[in-house]
Amino acid sequence: MPSSRGCQTCRIRRIKCDQTHPICQRCQTAHRTCHGLSTSPIIHHENPYASGQRKRPRGPRSSVSSRPRAARTSSTDTSTNTTTIVYPQPQPSLHSQAIALYLHQHTPSSPSPPYANRGSDDFISSLTETYLPTLTLSSSPSLSTYQFINSTLLEKALTPLALAYFARAQNCPSARTEAARAYSAVLREARSIFASMSLATGARIDGIGIDVLLLMIFFMSRYEDTVHPRSVSLRFRGGAGNPRGSGNGSPKGLRSGMLASCAHQDGAVAVLRVWVDACRCRGGHIGSGGIPSEVVKLTRRAVMRSALMRGMMLPEWMHSGEVFGEATGGVEERLDALAVRVVELRGRSVAPGFRVADGAGAGSAQTSCEERWIGAAAAAKRVYSEGNRVRSALEAWKGEVDWIQREMVAAKEKVYYFPTLAQAVLWCHYLTLAMLSESVCLRVLKFVKHEIAGSGAAGWCDHLAARDLAAAHEVDLKTLARQLMASVPFVLGQVHITENAAWGVRNATWDKTLPPSPYRASLLVWPLTVASGIDRLEEQQRWFKAQLGYLGRVTGVGVLECAEGEEWLTF
Repeated sequence: MPSSRGCQTCRIRRIKCDQTHPICQRCQTAHRTCHGLSTSPIIHHENPYASGQRKRPRGPRSSVSSRPRAARTSSTDTSTNTTTIVYPQPQPSLHSQAIALYLHQHTPSSPSPPYANRGSDDFISSLTETYLPTLTLSSSPSLSTYQFINSTLLEKALTPLALAYFARAQNCPSARTEAARAYSAVLREARSIFASMSLATGARIDGIGIDVLLLMIFFMSRYEDTVHPRSVSLRFRGGAGNPRGSGNGSPKGLRSGMLASCAHQDGAVAVLRVWVDACRCRGGHIGSGGIPSEVVKLTRRAVMRSALMRGMMLPEWMHSGEVFGEATGGVEERLDALAVRVVELRGRSVAPGFRVADGAGAGSAQTSCEERWIGAAAAAKRVYSEGNRVRSALEAWKGEVDWIQREMVAAKEKVYYFPTLAQAVLWCHYLTLAMLSESVCLRVLKFVKHEIAGSGAAGWCDHLAARDLAAAHEVDLKTLARQLMASVPFVLGQVHITENAAWGVRNATWDKTLPPSPYRASLLVWPLTVASGIDRLEEQQRWFKAQLGYLGRVTGVGVLECAEGEEWLTF
């Protein structure tokens, strides 16, 4: 395109010049200074590259600088033609990202002080401590003192769980594949370690050593629950397995995801058995100071919960509370002793009549039907009486723990408020055991009412008395369920209390839309699992199932999402 021959003034004004010399008519009419016609082309100096002082860079940019915009501009305008290259930092591996995310989401923001340094006035909050915060209290250098245990074992066991959670949280298929590969590797290594265990090596499975093994089992068990398909529902009624809990029985109604988790729990029982036998061989001296570690206590609680779900009884050696620190423990250890009684109570109530009837028929094939009914009624009476004694013991424990201050605050609905999160979780665990004991009593009364013909002749109670007792227990059960429902918002961190010291007024707000952290959600998994499996609760049971499914999505545990399906656990 040929360059225009007009004056420079008209070019700037972007009008057509009449090219009159020496002053064009356009500039004369507008009373402007006419620079005349240009004799050579003029280049507008936009930047050093357009003026030809510098050559434009070719190809992709050398690096992406992380400095502020002003800093990058000033370095470019310097007279020295030097370019500062900032190399990008290497991205962390997928394993590192997964472990960092899992530990960040499943540990408390302000961990409690070490257990050994807590005073008598401090509440022992191990119920609010998962295995991960307990692991941080361990001394890593002491791991090297064991020949077959090293610090990399825990990382190997934690990696599949963290990758599985990362795959669900970030929708990362590659993390799911890596999790399965890592789990297969750690499973092979764990089998070789546990196969070499015996009473001779049990002397070295003490202190931090037993913690490492039990933590490995916990991580593998949690991995199986995490990768459980959401679409695969399950239904399990206790009693299909071995009644004494030897680990050989398998619940018929339990699907593969939970079966693998229960198998790991049976492995934890075997490790605890070796540890207990080793302690007894040393004359009863357990660890340092005669107090078992927190991981041992947490594993025992996990084993008791597994036995409750499968309707099994605990092994006899696990009943001893002295071995697990109940004699010298505080309120939590006393609650553990009551939990053992609840496990035994539920194991005996799964089918008391049929067990007694089978036992009576084994000795004499000529046992009459009436004798079977009388034996079943006697067994039902023993279980019902034990259920009432356990319920009374729980009420006595609640009376001793008078420092739990529960306050009803109005926030559109009634909710409970607690001074600390630890007290709230402990209260939820108490409600769980109380609901289980009431459920056992209802099961026995239903058995008496529908299965035992002529129970009045057995000298215990007739059908009318069983109906009245069942109605009273059902009222108590629903009252406990309402108390648990009122405690859930505080544990999830959805209740905020504001106080006015001048007026002495306390206001509460309940934000139902506030998403809980996975750590807080994990504290309610067990109480809601029990509550969602009690049929007598009706509408409350549906609420518990929906809440448990939501917590499953928050924590990343896939098996919990099955609670929203048609088939679920039944206690």
